Amino acid sequence: MNIFIQQLLIAQVPESIFPLFNLIELILNQIAPALTQLATDYTYAFNEYVKGELNIARIWFSLVVVYLLFTFLVLWIPYMRRLRDDIWRTKGMLNMIPMEIINENENLTDLFISGELIKAVR
Repeated sequence: MNIFIQQLLIAQVPESIFPLFNLIELILNQIAPALTQLATDYTYAFNEYVKGELNIARIWFSLVVVYLLFTFLVLWIPYMRRLRDDIWRTKGMLNMIPMEIINENENLTDLFISGELIKAVR
């Protein structure tokens, strides 16, 4: 079948164009090694670029992790301790309110009866 296609192409192409085909084939044979080398160099350069970008991404990730650990250990944990202490201090102050004051103030009486203040303190 391949021979049939070649014969069909030869029959349709005028004889004067064969030297042009030969010249193009010769040029392509000369250019092919350079194109192959160019493709190889491009692949190598692209792989090096990707490796470099991956290293930069790893560095940024490491910096973010260190920043988050610093924030958590140095800022968040002490903040939570202070907040817990403040809540316990507030609970202690609410426990010191005399019953006479609670009975005299209608808002406090309503809060204690509804149980919302006790839930908030706990």
